[in-house]
Amino acid sequence: MADDTPLHLTREAILHTAQQTARMLHDQMHTLQRSQRIITGILDDADRAAAWRAHADLVTAIIGLSTDLATLMTNYAKEIP
Repeated sequence: MADDTPLHLTREAILHTAQQTARMLHDQMHTLQRSQRIITGILDDADRAAAWRAHADLVTAIIGLSTDLATLMTNYAKEIP
């Protein structure tokens, strides 16, 4: 490591951040499921199209969180002696 931060503190910080990211990802997945149920009940085509666009944005956010979590876990693994 480049600084004087004790290695166990770095590992703890990475793991804590990964746990928070996993919780956010879990919450977003539940939101995604609710979104799908809501969209199926929308009758107006224009409203349904707008809802699918918002749904796509949510999927993009989930992909971003998944990537962040994978990066955090990779960094955590690198810190383990």
